[in-house]
Amino acid sequence: MRISVMCVCAMAAGLPLSGAAGAFTFDDIGFWVGSGDYAAALVIDWNAGPDPVSLAWGYRWSGDATGADMLGAVVAADPNLYARFASFSFGDIVVGLGYDLDGDGFSLSDGTMFDADGIAITAPSDGAVASDPDDHYAEGWDTGFWSYWLGEGEPFGGGTWISSQVGAGDRVLIDGSWDGLRFAPGFVSDTPREPTPAVPAPGAIVGFSMLAISCRGRRSGR
Repeated sequence: MRISVMCVCAMAAGLPLSGAAGAFTFDDIGFWVGSGDYAAALVIDWNAGPDPVSLAWGYRWSGDATGADMLGAVVAADPNLYARFASFSFGDIVVGLGYDLDGDGFSLSDGTMFDADGIAITAPSDGAVASDPDDHYAEGWDTGFWSYWLGEGEPFGGGTWISSQVGAGDRVLIDGSWDGLRFAPGFVSDTPREPTPAVPAPGAIVGFSMLAISCRGRRSGR
C-alpha cells in the first residue's frame, strides 16, 4: 500500500458542497492521479459527519493495477486524505480513513502518526476520532468496518454496486472500473452514495497538464 505516486492531474480548486447535477460519471471527476491508458474511479463514503460525506477521485494507469494500488496512489496524492491500515501476512487491511475538509491540518484523538504519504500502519483500532470535528474520520475493527464495493456499469447512472468478494490487493482493475468504500458502523453495510468530486488543496494544484512529480513529502510543513 505504501506507493510512490508520480503524476497528478488537477482540474480545479476549492471543494464543492454538492455533486454535479444528474448522475455522477467519470466526467465529473476533478482530481485525477497517475497516467496511462486506463482509468478507474474511487468513491469513499464516510456515512456520517459534515458534508460532503462521499467523495470521488480518478486513477490512471497502464499495465496491471489493483484496487490497493489505486487507494494507495490516491491517498499519497491528495494531501487532505489519510489512511490507517493494519498489516497482516496476507496484506494490509483498511482500519480507518480520514479527510481534512477545511484544509487546516489533520490528526487523530489517539495520537496516531501518519507518514509523508498520509498513511499509518498500526494495530487494529476502534474508537479514535478526528481531532477537528470539521474533518472526516471513521475507523472500525470490532465495532464496524470499511465495506468494499465494485461498480457494474455506471453505478450512479443505471448500473449497480456489488459487494466485493476479494480484498483490494486481489481486485484487478479494468478500464472503466468503479471501486467504492463505505464505512459500516455495527457491521451494517450499504452501497456508496453519489459523491462530490474531490479537488486538490491549493498547495497541490499543478495546472491542467500531467506533470512528472514525486508526491512523497508533500505534507511536510503542514
